[in-house]
Amino acid sequence: MQGNESDYKPYKIFSKQYENISKPSKIVYEPNGEKNSPIARDLQTACYASVKKLKEYLVEFMMKNDYDIKFGENYIFCVCESGNEKQVMLTAHLDTVQNPRGAQVIYVERKDNKHYLWSPHGIGGDDRCGIVAIKRLIERGLRPTVLFCDKEEKGGLGSEEFCSDYVGKLNLNCIIELDRKGNNDLVFYDENNREWKEYLTKLTGWKEAGGSFSDICNLYDFGCASVNLSVGYYKQHTTDEYIVLEDWENGIDVTERIIKSIDKKWEHQQA
Repeated sequence: MQGNESDYKPYKIFSKQYENISKPSKIVYEPNGEKNSPIARDLQTACYASVKKLKEYLVEFMMKNDYDIKFGENYIFCVCESGNEKQVMLTAHLDTVQNPRGAQVIYVERKDNKHYLWSPHGIGGDDRCGIVAIKRLIERGLRPTVLFCDKEEKGGLGSEEFCSDYVGKLNLNCIIELDRKGNNDLVFYDENNREWKEYLTKLTGWKEAGGSFSDICNLYDFGCASVNLSVGYYKQHTTDEYIVLEDWENGIDVTERIIKSIDKKWEHQQA
C-alpha cells in the first residue's frame, strides 16, 4: 500500500512513552539517516487502515494483477485463471480485535538487530500481517488463488459463507493460511494427514504447534490439506501486540517456498 511521504508526519522513536498520547497521529517511519531501512511502508499502512479502506485497496490491487474478483458479504475471492499456482489457495483475514478504524499511531523500534512495530492502540498484526504477506507474494510474481475473509474474529463468518457458496466448485491442491503468531509454527488443527505434516516440517524446518481456531478450520470442507503459518506478530488480541518485521519477511519467504513446491493434491484427513 503506497502513499506519498509528505502525507505522513515523522516522529522520533521512543519506548513506552505513549501513556499521555491524546491526539491520534499518522504513520511513523524510522528517522532519516538509517541506511537501507527495511521498514515496510505497506505493512504499516495496512495496520493503520480500516477494514473498509483495506478492502477497497485490495480489490484495486488484485484487479491490476489480473485477478477476477468475486464478492460475498464477508469475503473477497480472487482467482487468476492464467496463474501457475492457482490450485494453491492462500487465505488471511481482514478484521482485527482492535480499533475497527485501524491502529491510530504506529511506532517502530530497533533492538536485537530487528525492527519492532507496535501501537498503544493495538497494532492489528493479527491478521494484517497475513493480508500484506499475500500482497508481497503476488508482487513477487506468484498467482495463487486468494481468499480474504472478514469476521474471522467473530467465529469465522466469512469462511463459513465462502464454504456455503463454493464447496464442490473448486479444485484445490492445498490451502495455506497466513494467520499465526511467532516465527516458525505450522498449525494443522484437525488435519491428520501425517505425510503432509512431515513434508512441510522437512521443507520449512519449522515445528508443528497447536492452535484453537482460524478460518481453515471451516475450509476443510474443500477436501484438501491445509496449514496455518507464522507471520511475525506476537501477543495478539492485546494492546501490547507487536510485529517483528524480519520474522514477517521470513514467513513470506517460507510461504513462497511451499507454494513453489506443491505439485499434487494433498488430501485432507480428519483427525
